[in-house]
Amino acid sequence: MHRRCRFQLSGSAGVIESLRRSLMRVSVIIPTLNESSQIAACIQSCRDANCHEVIVVDAGSNDDTISLVGQADKIISS
Repeated sequence: MHRRCRFQLSGSAGVIESLRRSLMRVSVIIPTLNESSQIAACIQSCRDANCHEVIVVDAGSNDDTISLVGQADKIISS
């Protein structure tokens, strides 16, 4: 039996708390294209929700998105 979980991370404190309490392991895939103004907050929301893994798929950004993801990866990995 599969359980489906649809949620929006930004501004959803109740959802984040539910994920913390749940036994589910959630993987998040974040598609990006020039999202340097949003990506750090999005990744932080995933960290706050204790997501099992965060996968960022970039479609060829020409802003700082990729370097910001790299910085977040170093923080998450350490």
